[in-house]
Order: sequence, then structure tokens, then C-alpha cells
Amino acid sequence: MDTLRLFFPQWQGSGSERAKELLTGVMSLKSLLPSSMTELETEDVNTETANNILHYADIVLNLEEALHIIQEANPKRLVTIGGDCGVDAAPITYLNKVYKDLAVVWIDAHADLNTPESSPSKSFHGMVLRAILGEGDTVILEKLPSRVFPDAVFLDPSEFASTCYPTPNGLSVPGLLKLLKLLQKDLNVVGFTLTEFAPANDTDIETLKRILEAAPLLHA
Repeated sequence: MDTLRLFFPQWQGSGSERAKELLTGVMSLKSLLPSSMTELETEDVNTETANNILHYADIVLNLEEALHIIQEANPKRLVTIGGDCGVDAAPITYLNKVYKDLAVVWIDAHADLNTPESSPSKSFHGMVLRAILGEGDTVILEKLPSRVFPDAVFLDPSEFASTCYPTPNGLSVPGLLKLLKLLQKDLNVVGFTLTEFAPANDTDIETLKRILEAAPLLHA
């Protein structure tokens, strides 16, 4: 398969009181997405904390299912729409195994570099980048195909507030659209993930439409 487009509506990785709004948000995007999306049926059966990670069993089961779908499809390129940003672990580590010189641009207001031991919230979406880098829960790490080394930016909440953890001094929306354009012009883009959309207003939905229209690989 050339391009796999994965719809991954996991919300359990977020520890926010608004976490389930991430499910509302990702489901509201369905009408904006291509019909070729492959939907992952996420687990929602175990709310217990284990290994210092909230919803641990569901996180592990969802990761296993995502990796199964991805590895069975064996795509050259991969688009993932979530959900909380814990869904990034499977597609990024898969692509890093396929492309040994993979570079990752991480657009996020937070570093997500906690481990289960250091995390005050016990939320996996605050640990996912550390896991991608090769540190964290042993069971999760053993399931990941590889580890990578990313760079990070994020959107400013004055222009886009529809997230559980809005943080100031981020990119403008035009800045993000320009970045997406430049990346596609100058690089061989093999993956794209969009996560953490918790609807706050209609304006942000319109903004997200513009971002999805500019997103690499989604409509190709």
C-alpha cells in the first residue's frame, strides 16, 4: 500500500477533565476526511490506572491494534487522525523503521517527555514523546518498532483554542499553513498526524478545515 489513512479516535491518553471532548472532536472531523480512511475501533473497557498510567490497559490494547493495522497494510506513507496525541507512538515509530533518515516535526505546546515515574498527571499523552525516544513503560516500549528524535512547535490559543491544554506564544495559523506548504515543497513527506482537537467554537472548526486542506498526504 502506498498511503494508509488511519482514523484513531483514542481519548484515554488525556488526563484532562475535558478528555472525552477529544472523542467528540475527532468524530466531528469525519465529514471533512476522505472516505478512504481506515477506522480503528478503540477500546473503552478499563478505566484503571496501572504502571502509573491512566487507562493503561486500553492504551496498550489500542496501540497493539494500531500497529497490527499499520504493519499489515505495510504503507510507504501514513496519515493518522486522532484523538489524543498518544496515538502518535504507532505511526511515527513505524515510519522511523521504514525510513532510517526520518525527521519528525512535533507540533505541540508541551514536550510530552514525562515518564510514568515523573508524570504528575499519569496521562500517556504527556509521556508519548519520551516513549518514542525509547524511554518509559517497558511493555509499551517493547511494542514500538523503533525510536526517533523530533523537533517541536505549536499553535497559539489566541488563534486556535480548541484543545484541552491551550498554551500561549505558539505559531499563528498562517505560520502553520506556510510550514506545511514548505515541508511539502522541500521534503519527501511520508507521515502526518493531527490530534488533540477538543471543539471550543465554530471559528476553530473553520480553521481546522483550512489545516486539513493543507495537510500532506490526506487528499492525495
